[in-house]
Amino acid sequence: MKKLLLVLVAFTMALAMNAQASAKAELADNQQLLGYYLSDKLNKKGFGLPEWGENEHCKAAIKLTADMLKPYVGMKIVNVRFGLSYKLDKSRVFITSLTNGYEGEDIVSQNVASTVADWNNVALDTPYYIEKDKSILVGFDFAQKTRMKGLYYSAECYPLSVVEEGITTMPILIYGDSGNGEYWHEIGTRTGNLSIQVIIEGSIEKYSVTAFDFKVVQGEINKPAEAKVKVTNNGKDAVSKLNYVVSVDGKASAEQEATLENALEPGNTGTFNAVIPAVDSYGKKAVKIEITKVNGNENTAENKTANGFLGVPQEFYPRNVVIEEFTTEKCGNCPRVAADLHKALASLDKERVFAVAHHSAYGTDWLTQPCDEEMYGLMFNGMLNSFAPAMMFNRDCDAIPDDDDSKTGNVFLPVVYAQISGYAQILLNKQSNSQLQMDVTYDGGIGQASIVVKGKCNEAYDLDNSYLTLYLLEDSIMPVEQNSAPKGYRHMHVIRYYNSTWGDKVEWNDDYSFEKKFDVDIFTGWEKKNLQFVAFLNGHNDNDYSDNKIDNAVGMRYSGVSGIDGMAVANESRQVARYTIEGMETTAPVSGLNIIKLSDGRTVKVLVK
Repeated sequence: MKKLLLVLVAFTMALAMNAQASAKAELADNQQLLGYYLSDKLNKKGFGLPEWGENEHCKAAIKLTADMLKPYVGMKIVNVRFGLSYKLDKSRVFITSLTNGYEGEDIVSQNVASTVADWNNVALDTPYYIEKDKSILVGFDFAQKTRMKGLYYSAECYPLSVVEEGITTMPILIYGDSGNGEYWHEIGTRTGNLSIQVIIEGSIEKYSVTAFDFKVVQGEINKPAEAKVKVTNNGKDAVSKLNYVVSVDGKASAEQEATLENALEPGNTGTFNAVIPAVDSYGKKAVKIEITKVNGNENTAENKTANGFLGVPQEFYPRNVVIEEFTTEKCGNCPRVAADLHKALASLDKERVFAVAHHSAYGTDWLTQPCDEEMYGLMFNGMLNSFAPAMMFNRDCDAIPDDDDSKTGNVFLPVVYAQISGYAQILLNKQSNSQLQMDVTYDGGIGQASIVVKGKCNEAYDLDNSYLTLYLLEDSIMPVEQNSAPKGYRHMHVIRYYNSTWGDKVEWNDDYSFEKKFDVDIFTGWEKKNLQFVAFLNGHNDNDYSDNKIDNAVGMRYSGVSGIDGMAVANESRQVARYTIEGMETTAPVSGLNIIKLSDGRTVKVLVK
């Protein structure tokens, strides 16, 4: 069920129908615009949150990151301009130094006596000098009104202009009270951006393109590879062509030329595909991509080299799948999708597909864990209209087709069970750059399970963005007040334990391996036969919902109070026989040393307490 605000529906229509050019920014030769988009477009129909109630203390802002400001260090912000769809009686512009989340002290604060329903250009009495490695919040105050006009809120309730243009990964930031006190809220609007820009003044070069570092590009032996390189045009002219030189492990190749599909306007950030020459050996190669020319002229940018890696692996691994479901007892449509998930799982390999339920995104219930609430905002790409039931596969937005209208960030709303099994199967057919193995032992004396997770990876795996998440899940939990629950309905895949919301940072050894141990208390109220451990390697990036993918996973079921299931190895093997130390075959764990024969031919020894 969607928590879909009417304002967002009207707002989406406004984006499509009412964007218009308006008052232009007057720039001197030594000035440059910066913001999430840089045209003069505004929306006549605006955005607001009257459902939150009337509030005279609201703020709207954008975050200018240290990376965005990097080319302008030492220059100064001399003007803050903001666009309105409905005029305000008064306002204030501010620049806040970010020290803890979105909290920090205002370093610029300047009152605006009156505004217009257009661009409002505020020349700062005290300019802000841009500092190295500092992110800032730039915004303005507004009063949220709640006046009704018939059955609808009046136009003054939607004063903020938001335009579908520019950067698509940053949320709208609103300070207000949604019912739990006043604080900053991240509100996603798909590709909409607040009409907030700054004017930077300094020595602006005509041909200056900054390059940003990239991660690991996966390559093949004796075949060229492509790196998508992020760049910012800090010059005065639009950029349509770039020349660049690629160096692999210090060896430079001939200069190449790239024509941009769409010209990059001054102040804008975009990407281009750089060709990395073929290499004739396996391994992880250091890559430098230097942008040498801009539109045929020398690139004068200080930071014009992108650094990254080319990974040419000898070995890949089959990919396992984690299906994560957002559900709560308040959601009347969730039992239907839970049944579809159960049906889909029955058709998939239970040794390779694991389900996890997050009790959030449509309110909370008695099964909600803190991690459920902390993660859903990013998984929904900051959208205010979060919904349940919702589902994602390996936290991979590319696993869900773009033509699915319900797709939001990494999640979508399943309509039929075949979607679930079909999307999961597509991922199962792909290869992974990592592999996991799990060992579990249980000490009944202290009621604690010890879980050891081991992993290895190839040269194409991103070691720097590597986190290990561990869940203990329980099935068949009786509901308390499940909306629209059929007779016999049970909660499945409920999180009983997790190590941290986004996992623990993995410390990799030089041979691309790691090992980590967890001790988990098993409470007497949990039905042991319904417990399952699931571990996976995932990325984490607070600023980009698409950079949190799960690379691979492993799971195993708890066998009972006397011991363990044995050993679970992702993708490659399962138990085919079990013996006591005396050599007698057994179908269940027995106390003492158990000898387990795996389907890949290996034999392992496991101590059952």
